[in-house]
Formats: sequence, C-alpha cells, structure tokens
Amino acid sequence: MQLCSQVRFDAVARTTMNKNVIIFVLFSVAVLSPLIYFAKASPHTHIRSIISATSREDNPYGATVYIKDYKINAYLAQTPSQFTKGLSVKNSLSPNEGMLFLFSETNIRPSFWMKNMKFAIDIIWISGNTIVQIDKNAQPEPGKPDYQLTRYTPTVPVDMVLEVTAGLSDKKSFEIGDRVDINF
Repeated sequence: MQLCSQVRFDAVARTTMNKNVIIFVLFSVAVLSPLIYFAKASPHTHIRSIISATSREDNPYGATVYIKDYKINAYLAQTPSQFTKGLSVKNSLSPNEGMLFLFSETNIRPSFWMKNMKFAIDIIWISGNTIVQIDKNAQPEPGKPDYQLTRYTPTVPVDMVLEVTAGLSDKKSFEIGDRVDINF
C-alpha cells in the first residue's frame, strides 16, 4: 500500500512541477520578448511606441521641432496610412507647422512624391538630428498619373523627414549641417 501512495505522490509532484515549469517559461517569454524587441529596434521605433501610448488630446501635434531656434509644431506620421498620405490631407500649413516622418530603419533612402498635394512644400531630410539635404519648393502635380510624378529621394541615408511650407527653409536660412532638436 505504501508503494501505491508513493507512486501517486510522485505523479502529483511531477504534474505540479511540469505546470510550474510551463508557467515559468510562459512568464519569461512574456516579459523578455518586448525587452529583446526594443533592444534590437532602432531608437525611433521605441520613440514611436512611446508617442502612440501618450494622449494626443492636449496637443494635436506629436512633436515640436527646433531648427536654428525656430519652432515648428509637427504632426507625426505614425501609421502606414499617415506615411502614404502625408500632408495631402491638409489644404495648407501655417509657417510654424509641418509633418515629421520617423523611420525605424536608419540606413534608408525613402522616396517621397506630391501625390494629391494641394500646396508646395520644402522637404528636409534628416540623419542623426542633422539636416543632410533640403528639396525646396516641391510643387503639387495635379492630373499627372502616378508613374509620372516627380520622386524626391535623399542622396544619403536618413532616419527622419520634415515637410514644411515651401520657402520656409530659405526664409529661416536652414542649411545642410544644421542641428535639429525634437521634443515629443
């Protein structure tokens, strides 16, 4: 009889131990997976997650951008739809407004176009918080088929793009090499 009790006890102990191991493994995966993801992701991926988690009710802009002490309130392109449409959903911008595109990759040369745009813009290409290129006075091209639209691409890899009202870069004397500071 004692042997039967011992076998039953060993089976219960093994089952309990197996459940504890499974719980530990699941808990470890749940806790460590986000840490591993953010360790591999670029700084902007983490920033985008923080921005998405914050309330946008107090401030319709997602960021404040400073170039040469000039303040630009920037909408953030965070979703695939916002990346595709950009400022084409706006009829105009005030001189202190823009749209900031953050890229999770740091070694890319994205291509922009003026599809469905209603006003001209300056496209400021940024790498490591420094202006590396400015495409000035990019004009809307109404009626052109997509394959004929002008493509704007930086000559070097970038991690951010800021779109502002056409002429602002000249008016404020923005230049290649200028530092760009961003507050989220």
